[in-house]
Amino acid sequence: MSRGESMKLCSRIRAWWGIGLLVAAALLTPSAKAAVFFVDFGNSTYPSAASTYVDSNGNTWNNAINATAGSTLSNLRNTDGAASSIGVYNVENFGVNGGAGAGGLVTPNSAYLGDFAVSSATIDYWYVSDAADSTGRDLWITGLDPTRAYNLSLFGSRAIATSRGATFTVTGGNGTFSINQLQSGTDIGADGYDGNNNNITRFMYVTPDANNRIAININSYVGDLGYLNFLGLEEAVPEPSTALFLLLGGALFRYARKRQLSQLPLR
Repeated sequence: MSRGESMKLCSRIRAWWGIGLLVAAALLTPSAKAAVFFVDFGNSTYPSAASTYVDSNGNTWNNAINATAGSTLSNLRNTDGAASSIGVYNVENFGVNGGAGAGGLVTPNSAYLGDFAVSSATIDYWYVSDAADSTGRDLWITGLDPTRAYNLSLFGSRAIATSRGATFTVTGGNGTFSINQLQSGTDIGADGYDGNNNNITRFMYVTPDANNRIAININSYVGDLGYLNFLGLEEAVPEPSTALFLLLGGALFRYARKRQLSQLPLR
């Protein structure tokens, strides 16, 4: 290989490595802090009829208390209290219940539920019944950013010895995904609790559909009832998977550079 050809090869490899570095930097550096939204499904008793409230951890919750078809909880606020274009729309009617006497989770444990361990969010719930609708009930998360993906956290609980549970089905632009969650029954929870007190169902990297929304269907799969106590919605941040590309790119450049230098004629 001539000296001129070696210089051209080196220049090409350096250019491609530089492009890879820029692409990786763009992927690894989010344009803004990822927003997180908490939604409490229940009634106006816990903690009140207000559309939002702030918990003891300083996180803002959106309080969904209107379970009738066609209602919307608009302009969700993120956990820092900032308003957004995102809403939760009820496609159908849901049942509403909760409280210590109705099997709500009164004393959630942060060791199991993290920041979701807030009594006002876990003590009340919306529910679906096979007797009313064997296909379950639907919610839409609307006003989403079409350029982002979202992580969803869903939790339902009812303290009763009877086995009950919900199938959560999430549909977005990148497909439909279903997970079953056992929500009541003898000793199904941690520490011998007769209900779900430690299992959050998560859907990762779901993209909005053509209408900038993600649909959630809640249906019973064990027993005849299924529950929804709270929802977490988080803007997904790309994982640093391109770090390996950077390392390989750098190694390739050093190898090529060493090889071409070894082939240069001595002077």
